[in-house]
Amino acid sequence: MLPDIKTIELFHLGPVPIHPFGLLVATGILAGRAFTIHRAKQAGIEPEEMDEAILYTVISAFLFAHLTEAVFYHPDQIAQQGLIYLLKVWKGLSSFGGFFGGIFGFLFFVHRKKVRYPLLYAECILQGLVLGWIFGRLGCTIVFDHPGALSNFFLAFEQPGGARHNLGFYEFLFTLLILLPTILFLHRLKVRQGAYIVAVLILYTPMRFFMDFLRLESAEPGGDMRYLGLTFAQYGCILLFILSLYLAIRLRKTPLPPPPPEPVLKTYRQRKK
Repeated sequence: MLPDIKTIELFHLGPVPIHPFGLLVATGILAGRAFTIHRAKQAGIEPEEMDEAILYTVISAFLFAHLTEAVFYHPDQIAQQGLIYLLKVWKGLSSFGGFFGGIFGFLFFVHRKKVRYPLLYAECILQGLVLGWIFGRLGCTIVFDHPGALSNFFLAFEQPGGARHNLGFYEFLFTLLILLPTILFLHRLKVRQGAYIVAVLILYTPMRFFMDFLRLESAEPGGDMRYLGLTFAQYGCILLFILSLYLAIRLRKTPLPPPPPEPVLKTYRQRKK
């Protein structure tokens, strides 16, 4: 068993308490952004435009993450506090709500800016997300905000009521040991556009789908609501897994496209004038 490492506060910045989760999430955003910009430069995308894409994606992701958490995981809070709870974006985030929100925000950016190579942009952001996810799930590990069922598994964390699965910790390990090496390996292979998305979704969604069966039942404190026996995240896994299979089939059937020309940069500069 692993010891309980839960902490509430690290230190105070004046009157503001600094919590480990918020600090790690902020670190993940900054690290993910830096990695995305690095990959964008290698792909010939101007950092200024990639920063715009990140902004659209991240803002939409956080908004959807909270709305999803409120509506599908804590409707009781909406009933108690009213619609004002929807504005309290710091009160809870759903990872799959964030995924779908990020997709929406990115597609809005693509439409508004008339991006010619959306997959190229999306995969730069995806690689940054994988790196940032390591810090985010490390934060979840420390604060133990995704408790699972009681278990004597050697990676379970000791808790006052007995050792439990720490689902944030499992995702941290999976991202660090599987997803990050995967995107680094694919980069060395110089794979075609779309391969990163297919690989990450095919690896992540089955793991997350089956891991959610370890979550607490909705009747337990901190438990997740089920809809026809499945969590909201599990339905999200099904949708994204189907999407990954569709993209994989399209990649196999579509001839290898030529690499984006140098004017990926020039096009953006001309639009800015």
